Amino acid sequence: MASLSAGSGTFPAILRAIPSDSALRSEFEDLLGLLALACDAPMAGLTVTDADQVSIVAAHGHALTSHRRANSLCELSLGSPELVVIPDVLADPRL
Repeated sequence: MASLSAGSGTFPAILRAIPSDSALRSEFEDLLGLLALACDAPMAGLTVTDADQVSIVAAHGHALTSHRRANSLCELSLGSPELVVIPDVLADPRL
């Protein structure tokens, strides 16, 4: 799987393009709604992540836009070679 770094110039371009394209964002949000339904999850998000920041470019079930990468779901997922399943995010002491 290809990886984009913030220094490559591509990362900022992605962040600028997706939020400004309301049709594309709407399509991603519809897809996230279907994925959340299929996984019986209350929330889903499409993120672009760099070394320090997680930017949510489309979401279902929440209104977050960005946050620090440290102590985040993305940090846990990217740091693990295995699938990360967290039954109750609010009760997880790592977050």
